[in-house]
Amino acid sequence: MLVAVTALALACGSSGEASTTSVAEVATTAEPTDTTTTTATDPTDDGVTRVLFAGDSLMEEIHATTDAALDDSVETRFLLSPRLIRDDTQELIWQAALDDFRPDVVVVLFSHWERLVVGAQTPGDIEDLDAYARLVALPFAELIAENNAELVWLSAPALRNQTATSVYDVLNEAYRMVAAAAPGTRFVELGPVITDGSGAYVDSLPDATGALERVRNTDGIHFCPPGAVRVADAVLIPLAEVAGTTTVEGWQDDDWRTTTPFDRPDECPPL
Repeated sequence: MLVAVTALALACGSSGEASTTSVAEVATTAEPTDTTTTTATDPTDDGVTRVLFAGDSLMEEIHATTDAALDDSVETRFLLSPRLIRDDTQELIWQAALDDFRPDVVVVLFSHWERLVVGAQTPGDIEDLDAYARLVALPFAELIAENNAELVWLSAPALRNQTATSVYDVLNEAYRMVAAAAPGTRFVELGPVITDGSGAYVDSLPDATGALERVRNTDGIHFCPPGAVRVADAVLIPLAEVAGTTTVEGWQDDDWRTTTPFDRPDECPPL
């Protein structure tokens, strides 16, 4: 069931400080949490690179990890917006967020809730992929471009649920089509860094020493810290390429691993 969020909350933070914007009538795959509403000052042209992360609770995890990696020359914000724009209200909310934060780069990931809005329980439920790409996904990319930001579109990652993953595969194809057609848009494949050699979902993967480490939450959906590091590494590449961002040393093992949204160790038990 969708969880309605009735207020638009804005919070501005720098590297290592996750900040959140909640959008009306959206939901996450995680349990709902309280949102603190604060007032953000208007960004100025001060040489700071601004990166807006938007999507569902998977993106919240990616934002927290990537934010910890980026140095103080980068300011980030998280926009809770787990489905693409389909009405004037959503567009107005997105435009307000873009006007307020004025990001140089927007990083997005749409998965669980976008699939539900599409109404696809199986790949066959998506009857016209071209129309979905042209009428839903492409206008979103164009909105980001119109606001002078680069767009980094992340693939919806495989889940333990193979049927849902097969739907993601189809939606990801639409997003690849958009990235190929829309200037300033890049598509990043998360599969190679978070799945096995065949692209299938796995709970664990070998680390640099060959020892297995848990990369996915016991729910079969979310990331554990080692998995989040792998995904953040993939995201940092296009950020460096399009915005010249740099990282801090040792971010992989910093405090973010035990703070929200990774503060539930029982969901990522040792192997």
